[in-house]
Amino acid sequence: MIENIKQGEFVYCVCGDFSVKLLIDSSSAQQLTLLLQSYNLFHIIDFPTGTTKVSSSAIDNIFIDYSRINSFKVFSLIYGLSDHEAQYLCVNNIFDRQTGSFRHVKKRLITKSAVSVFIEMLKNETWDNIINHTNVNESFNLFLNAFVIIFESCFPMQYVTNSVLITTGLQ
Repeated sequence: MIENIKQGEFVYCVCGDFSVKLLIDSSSAQQLTLLLQSYNLFHIIDFPTGTTKVSSSAIDNIFIDYSRINSFKVFSLIYGLSDHEAQYLCVNNIFDRQTGSFRHVKKRLITKSAVSVFIEMLKNETWDNIINHTNVNESFNLFLNAFVIIFESCFPMQYVTNSVLITTGLQ
């Protein structure tokens, strides 16, 4: 976490070995992604970070808030001490002051019509396999997966042009 001392604002960056393969569409990847997206954090590593002779994966990742960080670059650093590669994040203008301008922000657009469709889809979902399941954990996971699929289809992440403040740098 990095604090902008002058304005008292925080910029969050979460990084580490999550042991979740984010380049593969899976339940674990969706759950981790949705959890961090609820805090407006999105993963930025889109290349393999661990390779062996037979496979590669991206279980190491960095999550940042696109709306708070103006520009960044991320690189892979092979240092030979592990089967994981290090990621190097270079952030520009992180402690900047803000002035008016437009920029693209990734958001969920929630409208009255989308909420109506969401409610209708939840009503029409067949919940029998969840209700009749005997294992509570499996029942919850089935419910969560069904709910997330409906939620994602009704409220997809989209880039929108937003009137936000662009930074000019601390003096």
